[in-house]
Amino acid sequence: WLESFVMAGKQSISVTFITLLVMAEWSSAEIAEQPPQVEDVDIQKFFKGSDKIRTYYSNDPSVLCRGDHIEEVTVTGAKLTRHVKERSGRRTHSHLASRALVKLEGRFTTLKKGSKPDSIDLRYEGGSPYRVETMEHQNGSCAVFATSIRRVGNREATVSLDVRVRPSGEEEDDVPPCLEEELKFIKEKFPEQNEPINLYTSCLNK
Repeated sequence: WLESFVMAGKQSISVTFITLLVMAEWSSAEIAEQPPQVEDVDIQKFFKGSDKIRTYYSNDPSVLCRGDHIEEVTVTGAKLTRHVKERSGRRTHSHLASRALVKLEGRFTTLKKGSKPDSIDLRYEGGSPYRVETMEHQNGSCAVFATSIRRVGNREATVSLDVRVRPSGEEEDDVPPCLEEELKFIKEKFPEQNEPINLYTSCLNK
């Protein structure tokens, strides 16, 4: 009788150990299958991450190239110089495009629910309105921005979508892998919008 009791106890312990081992393996597999965590949107933190922000994609048909030199970032806002190349009439080649340098000052604000700022209200140095830009999504050094151009008279405000990157160090000229994730986000979140096209990224080159 005693021998049978001991054997039964050993079998019970073995079954319990195997069950726990299988559960641990399942738990590990579930953790491994989870997608990478996407960062919370924080536009002030994004601006502080680099002294340059390049626009890799945009569905604004007038833009060939756009990039920002970040000159100052505070808790409440930022100062920057925007480098832009735009199509001029039917001329679509980069070397024929009109170029502009725009000095801007912006105030961080929260347009959606959340504790962190998600937008920047940009104005010309003299204080005239320029546009409002909202960070819709962020994945590492990449982010999706929705740009709202204010109404002029009776004209409705227009919204365009950009995929922007804050480059840093030796990776500055590399194409970041997070671009693909942001393009996928635009396709899923804004199906009614035109698909963004690849822009030139040479605006900030000296």
